[in-house]
Amino acid sequence: MGKRLKQILNDKHIKIVDFAKKAGFTNQIAHYYLRKKDIKRTTLERFCKVIGITVQDFMQWEGSVQPDGVLHYGQRFRQLVSEKGINKTRVADLLGITRREAAALAEKPMFSESEMETVLKGLKISIEHFLNPDVVDDKPPPPRDQLLRERYYRLLEEHTALLKEVAAYKEEVRLLQESLEKLQASRLGRK
Repeated sequence: MGKRLKQILNDKHIKIVDFAKKAGFTNQIAHYYLRKKDIKRTTLERFCKVIGITVQDFMQWEGSVQPDGVLHYGQRFRQLVSEKGINKTRVADLLGITRREAAALAEKPMFSESEMETVLKGLKISIEHFLNPDVVDDKPPPPRDQLLRERYYRLLEEHTALLKEVAAYKEEVRLLQESLEKLQASRLGRK
């Protein structure tokens, strides 16, 4: 499954570092999932939402051939603007960008994380509603304090992992120093 995930990211021209950011974890964790043989269903569903495909698309993916129905972000953006009956000037104002930038967004097959955030906030929709046109329940993005709390816990997990890594390195250094001291002591004993 990890290999298939990597293939899909390559086929959709999504950098691993960008995928990691969108999924809400570090680059190292992304690489961990790309090496896994099996991925939990709930995790896989989350990854598919981030990538913009369905779980069925994921399971049926064959090399660089993309299954029918792959979501074009620009087209979806135009569809949402049309559904809401918003003109070009108003869209640009809502998103806090120029009309030219809004027009460029409407042509892009895939948005960056910041572009997606801008669109979601400006149109007041959820990522699920954007990625799944059939979803009726349209909720605004979570409040800023919730996003900050989630980010805090993510950073706390990364910090804990780094502390464990540092502890392992310190132990390795301690063992190497002991070996060096024994080696030096044995050299001094010969002289």
